[in-house]
Amino acid sequence: MWDNNKKNLPVTDVVVEDSLARCLRPHQREGVVFLYECIMQMRAFDGCGAILATLLRQGPYGGQPCLRKIIIVTPSSLVKNWVKEFKKWLQNRNLRVYHVDQNNKIDVFLNQPSTYPVLILSYEMYMRISNSLAGINFDLLICDEAHRLKNANIKTTESLHNLGTLRRILLTGTPVQNDLQEFFALVDFCNPGILGKSSSFRRIYEEPILRSQLPGATEEEKELGQARANELMQATSPFILRRTQDVIQSYLPGKVECVVFCRPQPLQLALYQNMLKTNMVRACLSSYLSTDANCHLACILALRKLCNHPLLVASQEFADKDDDAGLAALHAEARRVLPPEFNPMTMDLESGSGKLMVLAAMLHSLWTSLPRERIVLVSNFTKVT
Repeated sequence: MWDNNKKNLPVTDVVVEDSLARCLRPHQREGVVFLYECIMQMRAFDGCGAILATLLRQGPYGGQPCLRKIIIVTPSSLVKNWVKEFKKWLQNRNLRVYHVDQNNKIDVFLNQPSTYPVLILSYEMYMRISNSLAGINFDLLICDEAHRLKNANIKTTESLHNLGTLRRILLTGTPVQNDLQEFFALVDFCNPGILGKSSSFRRIYEEPILRSQLPGATEEEKELGQARANELMQATSPFILRRTQDVIQSYLPGKVECVVFCRPQPLQLALYQNMLKTNMVRACLSSYLSTDANCHLACILALRKLCNHPLLVASQEFADKDDDAGLAALHAEARRVLPPEFNPMTMDLESGSGKLMVLAAMLHSLWTSLPRERIVLVSNFTKVT
């Protein structure tokens, strides 16, 4: 740490502002300390990290900021969420954030570089304007959903690597699969050279570890593989902080599972009964197993669609989108019971499905009693037309 204080400035305490600190849970406090120690090189490695709210304002040497300009690269769907989080937690700290999108051009940031200490943009936008950012000295690069950088040879990884920032943070909630080359690519991006060259990493770590996992591996190979795996974990653990859902389990409400049986609407029931009478379904339900397996899958899918909403079967326009000829024929057979006046364009979506009626009632009840809660709907079918 003293090696970084080249100007011999007085060493001062660095604290997280009380308004932020009191909102942090224990594991988040540990994360703050971890990132601070990384960025100030107080841990046993040559890596880095950051705690934005503090180090943008005050560092340990003479109280001067350690980070003056930060770039955050994230998937396009999360750009506005990052902006919103900055406003939520740091809106009273005179910290201006500029995000680049179709409506906010990079020229504004380039013409006023000292006005905005934080730049947020998507990976795609970064690739489009990377040449414009080449002359800016960013103190910190943060990559959200960083698992997309697991291939060292893609243009995005190469371009971000050439940005030249000395401090880099990779954030991801997607675990790296059992591919040591992908792991090496992420580690080498965050901490260049910490594991040596790719060829030496493959020889020292990857090959012994993979050999030890083979069914015919000898005891000697297993011992060597385990030893190298332990060495790799020891070498990377100082700059990798892993968290599972266990750390927040005690803060979550108890899980309640409810299985709700929904009575089908008359049209659903009529279509269902007619579908059961078709030759295709009867063949699948018979004791003969010679029927094509695709036929069984087509019948199951058609019945599942019908249980969700009759329009998934009754709408000719939707049925025409099915590539499977058997499924299209099954839909056509079921539609024979439709009344002459049936019009999918004028059908009330909610009242046409027992499941949607129950869902609508549940949503109304939840929104009324818990207006601030958010609701996530998961379904295999996201539209009915």
